[in-house]
Amino acid sequence: MSNNATATNESKAVAPTSKDSNLGSNQGEVSNKAVMLSKSVSATPNAEDLNNVNKNNLTDYFNVNGNATYDKSTGIVTLTKDSNNQSGNITLKDKINMDESFTLQGQINLGNKPQHAGADGMSFGFHDGDSNEVGRKGGSMGLGGLSSAFGWKADTYWNQLGTSEDTGYFEADPDQFKGNSGKPGYRYDGEGVPFGGFVYTQTNNGIDEALNYVGDDAPAMVINNPANNAFEPIEFKYDGQTKMMTVNFEGNTWSKSVATWIHSGALAFFITASTGGSTNLQQFQMDSFVYVSAASVDVKYIDQNGNKLAEGVASYPNGAYNGNSYTTEQKVIDNYQFIKMGDDSLPANGTLTRNGNNGTVVYVYAPAYSASVKTINQTIDYVDQAGHEVSTSHNSEPVSFVTVTNPVDKTTTVYYSTGKQDVPSIGNDGVPSGSNWIKGTSISFESVTNPEVAGYQVIKNNAPGIDLKAVASQSVAEDGADQHFTVTYAPSEPGTLGKPSEPGTPGKPSEPGTPGKPSEPGTPGKPSEPGTPGKPSEPGTPGKPSEPGTPGKPSEPGTPGKPSEPGTPGKPSEPGTPGKPSEPGTPGKPSEPGIPGKPSEPGIPGKPSEPGISRVPKKTNLINSNRGLSYESEFPQTNDDDLNSSLLSLIGLFVLGLFGIGGYKRRH
Repeated sequence: MSNNATATNESKAVAPTSKDSNLGSNQGEVSNKAVMLSKSVSATPNAEDLNNVNKNNLTDYFNVNGNATYDKSTGIVTLTKDSNNQSGNITLKDKINMDESFTLQGQINLGNKPQHAGADGMSFGFHDGDSNEVGRKGGSMGLGGLSSAFGWKADTYWNQLGTSEDTGYFEADPDQFKGNSGKPGYRYDGEGVPFGGFVYTQTNNGIDEALNYVGDDAPAMVINNPANNAFEPIEFKYDGQTKMMTVNFEGNTWSKSVATWIHSGALAFFITASTGGSTNLQQFQMDSFVYVSAASVDVKYIDQNGNKLAEGVASYPNGAYNGNSYTTEQKVIDNYQFIKMGDDSLPANGTLTRNGNNGTVVYVYAPAYSASVKTINQTIDYVDQAGHEVSTSHNSEPVSFVTVTNPVDKTTTVYYSTGKQDVPSIGNDGVPSGSNWIKGTSISFESVTNPEVAGYQVIKNNAPGIDLKAVASQSVAEDGADQHFTVTYAPSEPGTLGKPSEPGTPGKPSEPGTPGKPSEPGTPGKPSEPGTPGKPSEPGTPGKPSEPGTPGKPSEPGTPGKPSEPGTPGKPSEPGTPGKPSEPGTPGKPSEPGIPGKPSEPGIPGKPSEPGISRVPKKTNLINSNRGLSYESEFPQTNDDDLNSSLLSLIGLFVLGLFGIGGYKRRH
């Protein structure tokens, strides 16, 4: 049709109880008497089993959805106004028992504009899905997108093959109704003639595509162009035994067995119309709809967010009647896995307890997530310059990444954990279980301090963030590779201690203990006083003045006593060992305690006084001088020779005395 946008209208159906038709004078009004149906198929249903719908009770049986409105006074349902992009429908609240016959009579108004201005037409559809479902609008005519659907349509707009978002949902209309569509000078579509015919859906490439039935038994036929908003009568008749469906409209009849299109004994029913860029007022007026309600269940296949994944069909082995059984199946759905029945679901298989809709069987699925794990390792080697190992290699704790793939939308989510991990099980929410997985694509290996090696110091390492104290923290991503680093050592300089690695922030070391105060050195011993030299004897009294007596030889002066060695000063006590500082991460080396002052050397003992030197007393003569009297030393004289001899003797004694003193000095 002129606008191929998607529209699926849903309603919250409330299944009516079975109703008896009152075919008396009350113009077919339907009572609310419940009917218990548990019987075999009959060609003519019992009157008490029938539901009779008319303009006065239409909303008791149908939900009005989308742009549709209902005027009870006239019995007219306006499906679309003469406006762009409208979509409206009515859906039967329960399902029709297809083992029983039904009749629908009413009138339709297709508008007042032919193609290209007018669109899209009206359709009457049946399907075995949920009661409130309708297919896509536009060229799909409300059937495209529904599984196992069929019906009849009055199509007022010729369409090419579905394109854009409608690609695959409907085929091109039959060529005999194409008209000038697509011809030079004409529009691509919407230049044809209106037609009526059966339509059905078939799954092609995973899409339920609406197809035109072109069989010879019930071929599509031309209908009148919409004009004057006129209502035209329409009638549907269905035989529950033969499965023949007959449509009468504008004097034409379409009749066909729909047995091959029926896959369930209970079918949903809807009437729908839509517009796009081209428009028309489109209406349906209910006269009478007489049918037997099926005892039925709806079936849904949904994901965890409630999105529909597949059409649901229940089977009724003995007919869709109250008291009979129903069965459903757990479907295999590509890229999904079944996880549970819905919280409010009916049992997958059970017994029908009333006519009409008994409830819904809900199957819940989650994406069939897949997962792969990658583990990344970090190794650090410690070698000398020749490549020889000087310390055992360090292997950091590995890091594992798991990549979870959603097969539905092909998205991936990455999680990480420490340690080597196996492929985890994936929860229904796509999150890996166990091992404290954290969502993220990267993590970091911790910093690794270089080990101390006696006699060696680190000179380089090849890890990013060069640091001679440690291999710095290294980031690793899920698409990364194993990390392998080398720390190289060289012999330390003599006397040079390897510089300790800095800790993160070392604690302040405790103050070292105060070193012990060295003891005072011992007071050196006082040297003994040197012995007093012997007093030389007095020279003999000279005899005769001429002959002075030979002076006695003076005795050798006494050898002075050797002074005692000064006492050895006491050895100062060792200073107290400083308290060991508390170990931080790796503390800095505390400063050495001060070296105690060296005790002063003991004083050098005083030099002993020189021993007195013996002298020969002088003879004093009083001599005149210009300044008066003076004294002059004079040795006793006899004659010059004697005087010289005496003088030499005195000098010798003096020299001997000096040698004695000099020897003493040398000894001390």
